[in-house]
Amino acid sequence: MNSALRKYVLLLVVGLCATARLFAQTDTLQSYEKGTTQVPFAIKGALWYMARFDLQAPGHLKSVRVMLDGEGSGKLRLFGHEGGSPYAELEKDLIEAVSFEKKGAEPDFITIDLPQDVWLDNNQFFVVLDLSESELRPMRCGVRQKPHCASPDGGTFAPTVVAMPGPVSYYNHHWQLLDYPLVVQAIFDIPEHNSRNYFIDVTEAKGLPLDMPMKTVAWGDYNGDGYLDLLVAGRLFKNNGTAKNFTETSEDVGLKGGAYGNAFVDLNNDGWLDILLFASDNVAFMNRGDGTFSVFPLDLPTFSSMSSFSIGDVNGDGYADLFVGQLWSTYPIPQTNYLFLNDQNLGFVDATRNIYPQYDGNTNYPNNTACDPNNSSTFLSNGNRARRSRGSQFVDFDNDGDLDLFVTNYFLETDEFYANNGNGTFTDISAQKGIDISASGSNHGTGVDWYDYDNDGDLDLLLSNFAHPWGVKSFGHEGTGIYRNEGPPNYNFTNLYGKTGIMYEETQAGGAFGDMDNDGLADLALTTYYGCRYIELYKQDRNHKFSSRTYQYGLENIVTGEDVNWVDFDNDGRLDLCLGNNGRFRLYKNNVDCYDHRWVAFDLKSASSAVGAQVVVETKSDTFTQQLSCGHGQKMQQPARLHFGLGKGAAIKRVSVKWPDGNTVNFDDLQTNSLYTITPKGQAILSVASATEADDMQYFPNPCSGELQLLNVQEVVITNLQGLEVLHLNTQNKPAIETKNLPRGFYIIQLYNGNKYRVGSLLIR
Repeated sequence: MNSALRKYVLLLVVGLCATARLFAQTDTLQSYEKGTTQVPFAIKGALWYMARFDLQAPGHLKSVRVMLDGEGSGKLRLFGHEGGSPYAELEKDLIEAVSFEKKGAEPDFITIDLPQDVWLDNNQFFVVLDLSESELRPMRCGVRQKPHCASPDGGTFAPTVVAMPGPVSYYNHHWQLLDYPLVVQAIFDIPEHNSRNYFIDVTEAKGLPLDMPMKTVAWGDYNGDGYLDLLVAGRLFKNNGTAKNFTETSEDVGLKGGAYGNAFVDLNNDGWLDILLFASDNVAFMNRGDGTFSVFPLDLPTFSSMSSFSIGDVNGDGYADLFVGQLWSTYPIPQTNYLFLNDQNLGFVDATRNIYPQYDGNTNYPNNTACDPNNSSTFLSNGNRARRSRGSQFVDFDNDGDLDLFVTNYFLETDEFYANNGNGTFTDISAQKGIDISASGSNHGTGVDWYDYDNDGDLDLLLSNFAHPWGVKSFGHEGTGIYRNEGPPNYNFTNLYGKTGIMYEETQAGGAFGDMDNDGLADLALTTYYGCRYIELYKQDRNHKFSSRTYQYGLENIVTGEDVNWVDFDNDGRLDLCLGNNGRFRLYKNNVDCYDHRWVAFDLKSASSAVGAQVVVETKSDTFTQQLSCGHGQKMQQPARLHFGLGKGAAIKRVSVKWPDGNTVNFDDLQTNSLYTITPKGQAILSVASATEADDMQYFPNPCSGELQLLNVQEVVITNLQGLEVLHLNTQNKPAIETKNLPRGFYIIQLYNGNKYRVGSLLIR
C-alpha cells in the first residue's frame, strides 16, 4: 500500500485500555479494547464524564462515537490541551456544545458528527459527555488501565476524569481521576502518521555524556578554530569539527564540574574567551591563547540560589560587566540580585546600588526575612524588597547604544525592566512600558529572550510564564507570550498574548527564538518544568503567527526543564537544538530540509566587549536585525555568533555591523551560505571552518537496495535516526559505495568535499 493511500485508510487505535492496535479503515483513537467486558459507568452527582486522549499525531477530528446505556439526550463538549493539566480545568470549548440523543434502552454506540472538523496538534485532548440532566450512563471498560503518565510534580494522567459539583478552592469543580477508560472513539483524519524526525538526538554519538544536568549551558569558541565549544555545569568539551565528536578537556583545564553557573566571556579584552565558573568558589579561568588557562579566584559572593546571569558592558568602558539573578534558597524567602562592574584587573566591583538603591551591601535587602513567607502581598507592598527572579538578559531595546536590563520574576511579582541612563545606572520603566502589569497583577515569570522576530528592525520580547489553570481562569494570569516592540520614537510594547498561535502551557520554563529552516522567520522552542509535561516547537509564518511542529519534526514527548539554546555546532548552516530531556543535557542535530534557503553567520571579535553589537543584513526583499547577547533566560548562553536565515534564493546586498562603541562598519560583497569572522579592524574573514552547502554533490538512487552512486564526494557519513553512525567512509571521489549490509529503513546521509557539504535522507530497501 503506498503512503498516499495509507494516509487515508490507516486505522490508528491508541489503546487507553490496553496496548495500541492497528486497523485499516479509518483513523481512529479509541479508549477501550474490543472483547473486554463493558459495564455502565455511573457516579452519583457527576456533571461530566471526560475521556482523556493522548494524541499521537496531529489531525482533524471529524466525529465521536460513544457507547451509552439507557435512553435519553445529552451534550458533547470538546476541550483541547488545557495547558497540559491532567484534567480540564480551563473548560475551554473548542466548538459549541453538540446535542445528541440515544434511543433504545440497551447499551449501544451512537455517532456524534461535529459541525466542522477540529484541528488538534498538541499532546492531549478531552471528549466530554455532559449527562448532568440525563438518565444516560456511559459505558466503561471493565479492565483497569495504568495512568499514561504520572509524576510527583506533573500529576497523574488517567484515562477518565469525572467532574463533580464545586467549587473547591479556586476551582469550579472537583475532579475524580479514574483508571477505567470510557468506551469512546474519536474519528480522525491524520495527515502524517510518521514524524519526519528532522531533529535527531546525537548527544551520545558526538561523545557527550548522557548524565549531565541541563542547569547551565554555554557555547563559545575558546581555541579559535572556528568550531563552537561547550560548557555544561562546569565541564568543558572541545568541538573537533564537522562530523567528528566532542572531547572533554575539563581535567586539562582544571575544571571539576558541579558548577551552578558557567559562561564564556573575554574578561580582559585580549581576544580570547575566558571561563567564568560560579560554584562554592567563584573562579575565572583566563585563556592563555594556546588552549590552556590560568586560574584566578574571584571575590564574589556565593550565589547559592543563582537563577540567571547576564554579561555585557553597561557603563561604556569597553569591559564586560556581570548581573546575577537569584530565586530563593529557603522557600520562599527571596535572595539578592547583584550587579558587578569589571574593574579591568580580573575582578569585579559591587555596583548593585546602581539598580537597587535600597541594597545595603549585605547578602539580603533590608527586612527580607521579616516578611511573611506565606503571604506574597508583604513582598509586593514594598517595591524596595528583593523579588524572586528566574531569568535575565541585557538588551539595547531602544537602539540608543547602551545595554538595558530585563529581569523575569516569579511568585506573581512584577518583572523588572531597567533603562540604562548611559552611565551604568538604571531607571525602572516596567510600569511605563506596561510589561507584566495587568489589572489582576503580575505573572509567574520564568524565562526571557529578546529577538527581532517580525523583522521590523527592533527587538521584541519573548516572556515565558508559569501559569496555573485556576489562575488563568479566575485571575487572568497569562502564560507564555510575546511583547512586540513598536519601535521609535517611544519604543513602547504591545502585548500579543493569545494572538500569535502560541498555546497556553501551565508549566512553561523557558524559550528561545531561532530560524530552524533558514526561511528568514524566527521559529521558537519552549521548555517545561515537571514530569509528564513536554517541550513545544513552533514554526513562524509570513503573518508572524506560530504553529506547532513538535511532532512533525521529531521532538514529541520530550520532558525537559529549565531553558534552551539554539546553536550550529557543526557549522553546516542549520541551527541545532540544545535542551534537556528529563533534566539531562541533550544535543539535537537539525536535519530540516531547507537546501533552497540561504543563510549567513557572523562570529563577532571585538577589541572590547562585543555584547550589544548589532548586525543588520539586507537582501533585495528583506532586512534582518540581530543583537549579540551573553546570558539569557535561566543560565543559558548562546554563542558570540549571529546566525541569519535569509530565505529562498536570497542574495546579500549589505551587512552593517554596529559595535557597542558606536562605530559602524558596512560590507557589500559578502556571499550567502558562509560563516564570517568580523574583526575589530572592520574585516569580514571567511572562516576556514565554514562548511558551504554544495548542490554539485549527488547521491542516487534513493531508495537504494545495492550500490549508492556518488558524484563529487570525498567523505560519506551515514547515521540512523538516533544519530549513531552506521557507515563512515573516505571515498576520495569513488563513484559508488556498497549499502547492502545496512538494514532496511530510513537514514541520514552527510556528504563532504573539503569545506562543502550536503545532508539528506536515504531509504535502504
